[in-house]
Amino acid sequence: MKRIITSVSFFILISVSILNSQISNQDLARIDDIVKKAFDVFKPTGLTVAVVKDSAIVYHIAIGFSNAEYRKPVNTTSLFNIASCSKAFTALSIGILVDEGKLKWTDKVVDYFPEFKLADDYITKEMTIEDLLCHRSGLGTFYGDLLWYNTSYTDEEVMKRMRNEPITRRFGIEFGYQNIMFMIAGDR
Repeated sequence: MKRIITSVSFFILISVSILNSQISNQDLARIDDIVKKAFDVFKPTGLTVAVVKDSAIVYHIAIGFSNAEYRKPVNTTSLFNIASCSKAFTALSIGILVDEGKLKWTDKVVDYFPEFKLADDYITKEMTIEDLLCHRSGLGTFYGDLLWYNTSYTDEEVMKRMRNEPITRRFGIEFGYQNIMFMIAGDR
């Protein structure tokens, strides 16, 4: 684990220092070497990396397989399941909106989603954007997941069905890992 963190940190530091300046072919070659070395060390099935500067892709690489069994090569448009890493992207995106003054952490969810309703009317009325992202909705861990996982329900249908999920934690205080709250947070 320490090797992974060190390698990723090193890659990020080099990338940030490169991206804060002009990018030369030598810089791109350094990034390429780092990515290839990381692939050799950690031996993932497949890997794709893109570096974006000023809204333009300045580097991209795809190595390995998207399906090892069928030896299907990874390409720069291969999709990877990133699971809960998307929670960080959602929270970051909302943080940017907060910084830009477009919403506040303390804004009520129902102000953006009037159709939002949980089994408890008080929680429905008082839940904030921050509460959505802090796993303190009052719902238990993974409550509501079977409403979206492997179903054809739309986000709207999942949100509508959430009102039937029991509240088992103390709202705003107790932790209950949630996927649905992040689906809602990233919806609009």
